[in-house]
Amino acid sequence: SSVSLGCPMTEAEPLLLESSGREIGRWCPSLHDDQWPTRAKMVVVLGLAVSDMVSDGVVFADLVLEKDWPILGGCLAGAAIAPPLITFLFLCSSGMRKAKDVWQVVLFPVVGFLLFCCLDLPESMQQIALSLTCVSPVPLLNFCAAFVAGKPPNTSGALWWEISEGMIEAPFSAVITLYSSLLTGSNPSAKFAFCFFCSVGSACRASDLLNNVGRTRSLW
Repeated sequence: SSVSLGCPMTEAEPLLLESSGREIGRWCPSLHDDQWPTRAKMVVVLGLAVSDMVSDGVVFADLVLEKDWPILGGCLAGAAIAPPLITFLFLCSSGMRKAKDVWQVVLFPVVGFLLFCCLDLPESMQQIALSLTCVSPVPLLNFCAAFVAGKPPNTSGALWWEISEGMIEAPFSAVITLYSSLLTGSNPSAKFAFCFFCSVGSACRASDLLNNVGRTRSLW
């Protein structure tokens, strides 16, 4: 008599494997679909958004801690925090976001300011805490929601997030960063220059998006 080295497959296992395959297919897009150029563009846009936010936070921390210009730094932080709040209120009134999603725009600013004001942190940690205040998880959340489908979601208002960041926050950030560099009377540092060019890039993309709302053509 022969001995079977493997366990026999029950009737339920093919159904389980088929269900698992459907779940994997739903969350892992096919490598053969035609949406990968769009997804590659999403990665570039996400990188620009994250670079813009992080560079704003780094410059904000530099203005407050190293140059001792808290008012100018506060203007930069306000320019980074206010647009997401205004956009969130607009999307809530339009039914594209719910009030419970407010954590997405207040979490990092609140945590950053609490860490900076309530804890006796070393200077390096203070810089990280202040940098957090200009960061938002919204671009990453919009990216995750859009990546599988290969197109921006229709219900998240992702388009208006990008436009508000580029048309409101980016110009203010670029002006404040450039003005701060001029006040020092020396050549701008690498982080100030990087922040300025990230802001200019965000403003250019937002201008293109706003000018082509409802059209298929876009700059990126």
